[in-house]
Amino acid sequence: MKRLRIYLAAQYGAKDELLAVAAKIEAIGHTVMSSWLQEPPKWTGPESVTEEQLRDIRDNALEDIRASDMIIAITPTALETPIEKNSGGRHHEFGYAMAKGLDMMVVGDKENLFHHFHAYCCDIETMLDALRHPEAF
Repeated sequence: MKRLRIYLAAQYGAKDELLAVAAKIEAIGHTVMSSWLQEPPKWTGPESVTEEQLRDIRDNALEDIRASDMIIAITPTALETPIEKNSGGRHHEFGYAMAKGLDMMVVGDKENLFHHFHAYCCDIETMLDALRHPEAF
């Protein structure tokens, strides 16, 4: 089976739920590259961190994306507990990955025009099924 390095882009507030999703992806045999999932909580909005910490968060995310084969954007409708507050960073991550030529997937509602031109899954379980057959990517 083709093993993928996958970056998960989603709302920061859904971190706990995404940790469980990441574990399921890794159980299939892929590697989740989203180091933000392993970091201690420090982001509750731009005012909660220093300018230097903001740069570190940004640089780590971009480094993780560059080291990935694929990005999966998980939109709020795919989450069990959608988060109201949204910083929008996941949209930037998706665009950066697109510019880098990564394979791309959207899980949940398509939120913008760019989401219409990539692999799509309506929910987490469908995504996991698709990742069991990565030769399609």
